[in-house]
Amino acid sequence: HPVRMAQSTAMLDVLSGGRVLLGISNGYSATDLAAFGVTGKHRGRRLQQGLELARQLWSGKPVTAIGDGFELNDFVMFPPTVQHGGPPIYLGGHADAAIKRAATHGDGYFLSATAGLPQLKSLIEKYQSYLKRVRSPFEGVWLNRVTCVVENTKQKELARTFFAKALIALYASWGHSNVTSLSERQRSIDDICRNNLIVGEADEC
Repeated sequence: HPVRMAQSTAMLDVLSGGRVLLGISNGYSATDLAAFGVTGKHRGRRLQQGLELARQLWSGKPVTAIGDGFELNDFVMFPPTVQHGGPPIYLGGHADAAIKRAATHGDGYFLSATAGLPQLKSLIEKYQSYLKRVRSPFEGVWLNRVTCVVENTKQKELARTFFAKALIALYASWGHSNVTSLSERQRSIDDICRNNLIVGEADEC
């Protein structure tokens, strides 16, 4: 719920002394969406409403607003955020609509752990293209990666096998197209470690 999300984020901002960065994306798992009573058809609209509401709540001023699943009348959120206007919001997603949303409504763009190295260049270029249309400077992107630093070669091989298999199994169970579309070769431990993970001894990572 957008009010709960905004309030929980504000509490984290207080506890961290104003160091929170918030990452948000639409979601795609039919099971998760059903659990919250949300249809895939309207998730983009609900996300947009939630973004706008969160920023209003973080302003510290009374908020009156009506949207999907919320109705507020002169509501003032507590606690107030430490960061003026609330934490930066980084938006994720690989669809064109999601990338455009990150450029026009987010404070930055973050890339999923499922985005392999071959995809990154085109995704970042699309983001830069949308940024130019709104005349916002490009300040880089945030890359989500499972990272495991180990002490020796034996630990490295164990970690590579564990995390590669776990990433494939987890995202395949959620039906993520970046994983379900991979060939058998692309699902190999070597390919997944090279394209999606950071695993190794400290000097390698």
